[in-house]
Amino acid sequence: MPPFPKLSALLKKHAKNPLLTLVTTVPGSKQTDKPQLHIYSKAAVVIEKRPARQTFVVGIIQQKNQLGFYSLAMYTHPGQMGDLSPQLKKALKGKSCFYITDANLTPAMLAEIDAHIAKAIALYKKAGWLG
Repeated sequence: MPPFPKLSALLKKHAKNPLLTLVTTVPGSKQTDKPQLHIYSKAAVVIEKRPARQTFVVGIIQQKNQLGFYSLAMYTHPGQMGDLSPQLKKALKGKSCFYITDANLTPAMLAEIDAHIAKAIALYKKAGWLG
């Protein structure tokens, strides 16, 4: 099975949290032609004196040759997300984006991404960023 359905299932599982909502496009984005799914906070919250808005947690966007998995917690809480396995570290492109392909998505990597999403949600909840 390609990565998109597998990671979609993870996002849908975590979005059952009553503080979260699942959206199929990034609010305000003009990129709507690619399959995508994102988890945001349901409530608009103020973070560091910025205007209140929903908090982005994680998302996936199908690219031409891979699936982009985006985790904002990698950027906002880098020291608190824990060590990445060599396999997931190899998929990291930039600070908060992972390129996932059919070839590199193993059951172990899928389980690690699942735990990563749970950790990001827990950190954001503790910080008050989910409402």
